[in-house]
Amino acid sequence: MPTHHASHRYTPWLWLLLGLFCLRVLGHMLVAFFPVSFLPPMEAWSSGLLPYHWLLPGQCLIILLSIKVCLDFTQGQGRFVVPRRALGWHLLGFGCVYFGVMVIRYVVRMRLYPSERWLGGSIPIVFHCVLASFMLLVGHYHWVHTRCEVQDGRDLPSCSRRRSRVSHMAGLLLISLGPLLWYSETLVDTLCTATVGRFAPPILARQLHLRPAAYAVRIERGVPMHTSDGIVLVSDIYHPRRTGRSPTILVRLPYAKTLVNTLFATVVGRMWAARGHTVVVQGTRGRYQSSGHHDPFRSERQDGIETLAWIAQQPWFNGRLGMWGGSYFGYTQWVLADQVDPGPAAFMIQLASTDFYGMFYPGGAFSLESALYWAIRSRGPQDTIPSPETLQRGYARFPLVEADNQAVGEEIPFFNDWVNHPERDPYWAAIDGEDRPRTLQAPVLLMAGWFDAFLPTQLDDFVRIRREADPRIASATRLMIGPWAHAQTVTFPGGLTPRNYRLESFVPSVA
Repeated sequence: MPTHHASHRYTPWLWLLLGLFCLRVLGHMLVAFFPVSFLPPMEAWSSGLLPYHWLLPGQCLIILLSIKVCLDFTQGQGRFVVPRRALGWHLLGFGCVYFGVMVIRYVVRMRLYPSERWLGGSIPIVFHCVLASFMLLVGHYHWVHTRCEVQDGRDLPSCSRRRSRVSHMAGLLLISLGPLLWYSETLVDTLCTATVGRFAPPILARQLHLRPAAYAVRIERGVPMHTSDGIVLVSDIYHPRRTGRSPTILVRLPYAKTLVNTLFATVVGRMWAARGHTVVVQGTRGRYQSSGHHDPFRSERQDGIETLAWIAQQPWFNGRLGMWGGSYFGYTQWVLADQVDPGPAAFMIQLASTDFYGMFYPGGAFSLESALYWAIRSRGPQDTIPSPETLQRGYARFPLVEADNQAVGEEIPFFNDWVNHPERDPYWAAIDGEDRPRTLQAPVLLMAGWFDAFLPTQLDDFVRIRREADPRIASATRLMIGPWAHAQTVTFPGGLTPRNYRLESFVPSVA
């Protein structure tokens, strides 16, 4: 058993580290709740992975636990001052990994983001190192000062009980520290440093020969926007750090919030934000955490107009906005093509046109394959990719309006609407709008595929924009046609495969 003096050697250092962490928490609170100008801005205090109203309670719990540890060391007695070798081993191991990851994070951050050198964005990293140092000191004490002295056979049972208590206490401490560190962003931030969402963007940028990243990125998850009819549209927002107001890219996402879709959105959002844009990835109704019912086409114009007004009120918006996306993403852009003040300053529309009736009814015949595939995939809260066998069941029988029932055994109301409106009637007029190529208010880069169903109507859009739109907008509009199907890369005879369509659709926005 170590002496009272042994624990006292660690006491001032533990109190010093705890005091530093308390100052960090206090500084963050002052910035969050009071308009102080002598401290760094809010975005400098955390990575943004957790909202502050979640982060603060976790930090307070860590402080309370650390105070208990410091008091035990000051008094030379208590649970945390009784030496336990296993506890020391666990704390030293975790502390070394924790500290090492923060050092790697700092080096990588300084390497990837020149604007951050040398102190930019370092507040969270420094104080993660403070917490790691606290753990290392406590672990060192327990490791060095453990003694299990056995003087005779009668003491063996007590030693055995002590070893049992060691494992028990180590387990309890790790179980209690784990949620606290997770809740306080430590473990989340550490893990995310090594995940696809953080490391893929710079690696991918190098492979695509994009201009270097200039800014570190802060992410706000789950930001709500309330529509006029009570629906909550939820966004993930990617902010370039230390830019003040910045131009914005809006992507309205019609997919479920799956791991794959979230990683895709994170990679794309980080790549734009690292180059100076605020990125708003918003779920459309009933998709990607947004509330409401997903009914294609019905609400996109009004929701989009209200989203533009909401962005215009945000403190990070500098008045310049662009939109990006293909297929249904493209439709969410076309419905806003006539908007100004606020309105987009540029569009990048891929594999989508102003004439969805023409896509569904090319030459007057219903495009059963495209319509049925899309309807089955989008009919529920989750994306469901139909198998060839499922689609074949729908193709096999008439009338066409029964194809959804035959394929999946249920009615898909919007599929029935498409089938039941074979003429260019008011139903399609509400979807396609009036003269969108002519009323276009910003230049657009159109990307089309030689093997895509939208190609004929996209060609018509381009011709009409050049002929009918404002001359300044028409002259700045471009059309790019590539060897793609609908969001798919085509393999040519002989096995030749061009670069993946997903990459081709992204590169022009950052090159």
